Amino acid sequence: LYRRLGYVLIGGSEGGAVPKKKLPDAGDYSIRPWKPDDLPDLVRIHSAERVRFVRGPEDFLAFLSCKRWGPTNAFLICNGKGRPVAYVVSSCSKDKGTGEARVEFIEMAGSRWAIACSLRALLKRCGAEKVVLSWLTTDEEMRAIARSFGWRAKLHESHRTVGIVAPELFWLRCEALLRERLGSEVFESLHFEVTEEGIVLSFQGEKLVLDGMSELTNLVFLPEGARDELNLALRAGSALARVLGRIFPLPLPDYELNFI
Repeated sequence: LYRRLGYVLIGGSEGGAVPKKKLPDAGDYSIRPWKPDDLPDLVRIHSAERVRFVRGPEDFLAFLSCKRWGPTNAFLICNGKGRPVAYVVSSCSKDKGTGEARVEFIEMAGSRWAIACSLRALLKRCGAEKVVLSWLTTDEEMRAIARSFGWRAKLHESHRTVGIVAPELFWLRCEALLRERLGSEVFESLHFEVTEEGIVLSFQGEKLVLDGMSELTNLVFLPEGARDELNLALRAGSALARVLGRIFPLPLPDYELNFI
């Protein structure tokens, strides 16, 4: 239904299954189940995420208390001084192929290194031999950790649909971010307008005409590993293409606990 209306599928996350033998030792970190008194720490850690939904203590309590995800567990990860520095929300399930117990991530926030060091303890709590991780393609820290430990990761297909339903308002709301990425002088030379011809982006005499919401949404949000699909038909060495490459893609938050 949504795709027929012009919404598009956007990936934006990557990851994969990691066996216990490839996980690091805990070091100075410890992991424990969350409790209601931890809500301020959960909010503090989550609010420091680069891309996120706004979520207060009441929302956290509602999400962690609901049964949407089945047998779900939320754990706080503390450093050697007992200060919470990260959390993970996971689900224990059976692998459909082998029947083995596995831990699947629903959401994480905070220090990625602390999370990586706590995975062995998390598996032990669930009696599982592997963990299925997922992170945003913009999460460079998690990507670097995965690379350093030899965790295999691939771009995930997503069932979420995205659409920019009000292009002019979207551009207005993004102005501060785009100006920051380009600098004021370059940004002032980049023009955006909605015309009968389509959604038009122009720069230094070049222009790109997008045929509606689907093409605009893909241009703005399609992750790096999938941007070859755009087919913008701009000439080689195009100044407009270079400018668009500096501002897009924009990061999207994953639904995670906010999934309805």
